Amino acid sequence: MFRSRSRRFVNGYQKFSGTLGSVEYLRDLVRRVLQVIEEKSPPERASRDGGLYVGAAGIGYAFYSVAESSEFASIREQCLRKALEYMQVSLHEVSRTSPHDGGIGASFLLGHAGIYAVSALVFNALENQQETEQCIQKFLEMGNICRPVNFFRHGSDELFVGRAGYLCGSLLLNKKLGRTVVPSEVTRPLFDAIIESSRRYSQSHHSKSPLMYSYYKMEYL
Repeated sequence: MFRSRSRRFVNGYQKFSGTLGSVEYLRDLVRRVLQVIEEKSPPERASRDGGLYVGAAGIGYAFYSVAESSEFASIREQCLRKALEYMQVSLHEVSRTSPHDGGIGASFLLGHAGIYAVSALVFNALENQQETEQCIQKFLEMGNICRPVNFFRHGSDELFVGRAGYLCGSLLLNKKLGRTVVPSEVTRPLFDAIIESSRRYSQSHHSKSPLMYSYYKMEYL
């Protein structure tokens, strides 16, 4: 049976009216969501793998994001402490896992790189500079993994586990920390590798496009 591989879907919601809802309602909603998360998936039971995508680190990033919002200044410290609890779960897990296993270390959403990046942000927000710098250094080391053009055999360039994800993490760190912690000496070779990878794939598959990518046999531009 044929199954559509379209990446679009029909939006069943009404168009944006141009007016925002109650801010106080949204504040209360966020607090309730965080409470449910803590109850259903506390740090000691949160998934130890899955990175930012489906693991404890993703929950940690959620708490960090709330802490960074001026709308939640009254619970900022509380959210940062909770974010740290979740990030420590993931940091412990990556300390036991080789970052070279399938190139997972370079993955922003699923592997080591994303965990180190967000941990650096959390430690920085808590004014713990020693741990911040340690996580930054670990993140920089992960960049070496994704330098080879075909470091991941199923596709080395996209956001999920590829170079685009690592570059996204680099942008996040530089922006949030307000300084260049990931220099162009690290990022430029990755941009070059992305272009070279796309050229090679395009040529080997006789594509009409000069640049073409693939991730698990799904082609994209």
